Amino acid sequence: MPRSDPARSKYCATRHLLRYLGNPRELRRNPLASEAFARMDAPSAALAVRRRALDAVAALKNQRCVAILLRVDVENHQPALVARDLGLSERQYHRERRRAHDLFHEAFIGYARPQLAVVDDGFAERALRHAASLADSGETASARAILCDAIGSRSTDAAFASDAAIRLATIDLWMHRYADAAQWLQCANSRIAGIGDAPARVRLRDAHDAASCMLHAFADGPETVRRHDPPGYRTAIACADAAFFSGEAARARTLLQTFGSQAADDEAFGVDLLLMQAELANFTVPRSTLGEELFKLAIERAAATGLRGRALYGEHHLHVTRWMRSRSPRDRAAYRALVDSVNAALPRRLRMYLASSAADIELAIGSARRALRCAQTARALSNSKYECLSADALAASAQFKLQNLPEARELAAATAEAARSAGYPRIVALAQRINAQTLHVFGRRRDAREAIEESLECARHSSAYVAAQTRLLRDRLTGARRDRRRRRTESPNQSSPT
Repeated sequence: MPRSDPARSKYCATRHLLRYLGNPRELRRNPLASEAFARMDAPSAALAVRRRALDAVAALKNQRCVAILLRVDVENHQPALVARDLGLSERQYHRERRRAHDLFHEAFIGYARPQLAVVDDGFAERALRHAASLADSGETASARAILCDAIGSRSTDAAFASDAAIRLATIDLWMHRYADAAQWLQCANSRIAGIGDAPARVRLRDAHDAASCMLHAFADGPETVRRHDPPGYRTAIACADAAFFSGEAARARTLLQTFGSQAADDEAFGVDLLLMQAELANFTVPRSTLGEELFKLAIERAAATGLRGRALYGEHHLHVTRWMRSRSPRDRAAYRALVDSVNAALPRRLRMYLASSAADIELAIGSARRALRCAQTARALSNSKYECLSADALAASAQFKLQNLPEARELAAATAEAARSAGYPRIVALAQRINAQTLHVFGRRRDAREAIEESLECARHSSAYVAAQTRLLRDRLTGARRDRRRRRTESPNQSSPT
């Protein structure tokens, strides 16, 4: 197949540039990158061109154009699926793509030299918001690239660099990269103290403390942060989330009521507040429709502000709420239709989240066979070891429910071992719970007891509900053994003379 010629036209040059951002050999051929390669060595030139291109994309105001550039040209998604997701016909899509490349070309050549961009305050805010929207939509790689470039371009601006570092830490938290998140938080913490603007310093301190609470909840368990004294609404919401998963619904409600009104001007946290209030309503008033109404409101606000990931999260939980409350075939079909409607137009991470959540829900109230398919899909879409092992644990649970005991035992044991080595106690808890049940069925009672005890020890990193369920299972497994011993002790010796 002949190589594309980036010098043929402006359109060819911009497509080639975005396609080969990580390939110095190809970038050297592009006329848009020629100045950088004439002045620098190849690795430095490629990095400078990449930074310049990402800055140019982030500078665009038209989000549809940004989506086309990032998903089609950078991420190499199927154009037909992207067009369908954007609601464009084939002709409209090609017209919009041309327009996107024209705008990108103007923005790219607007930088006089290929160097780290020095952006003004207005651009900086747009870049941070754009990165947040990308991260929420599952495009974490693009979000990380923009944020890393932003820190490099404004390293002397303590407030801006701290904000970007906290956002990077939050992304790494949701990707279960706890060590990386801790490093970004340490970077932000060292800069916050030097911020002269008092309101900015208070706002960023609150954001830092909220991310720190999330880190402790994820890595050490929600109980480790439930007594934190929140100085601001971001930290309050993080503490409320930890309290909720620790089984302290009353404290979670108090925190939300006390600090929730402060999030009125913060779009993302306003949506998070509604989502948490909806989950809390489902837990405390399960037969009420309040949770559904709050989920609907959260979905509307998330969609209106471009928070696509939060909108999908809310829609998923809305359908789950309806199905769990009614257990009707109609609501079950509606939930499964949502899951089945997902295609490659949706970012990979959002598809992974939906498949993993569907596997969990199907295990609880649906079909084990369907849960197994969803877990396998989630594994295929996983981007990290944590996500891969989490999907394996769900698959082991489905195999156990399908009575495929040897397969369940083998997969659960392997997953527990890998998760233990990687330091993922939440996954160890689930895998060992399945492992203990299979060992119990196979008559290996001592091994089953050891497995369920480890599961219970690790369950504190998940939630109060998971810990309670694990405790009940341990009592059932070990209690059956004690009952048999008691019956054997109390029954008469059949070999003794009467």
